[in-house]
Amino acid sequence: MTHHEARNFMKELGYGWRLPFLLEIMPLVVNEDVLKETVKVLGNEWVWLNDKFSASRAWLVSFGSGYCNHLSVDIGYIYVRAVRCGQSS
Repeated sequence: MTHHEARNFMKELGYGWRLPFLLEIMPLVVNEDVLKETVKVLGNEWVWLNDKFSASRAWLVSFGSGYCNHLSVDIGYIYVRAVRCGQSS
């Protein structure tokens, strides 16, 4: 889906769901052992992030390669991974 569709999808999921931020994802990407485990669970597709590079470009990350890049928000073949803020006990 496009970045706009991804953000709308998060709204449809309801309160607390959102796209992940770049600073949340980078520890997974730079740690090779964690990245390998993440790929086993999440796959290796490109995933939209919450962060925008500019008005027309948003950040995305590939769990397969560990690369992070920005792309036009109008590109429609990028995957989405929803994250949710939970309450600590």
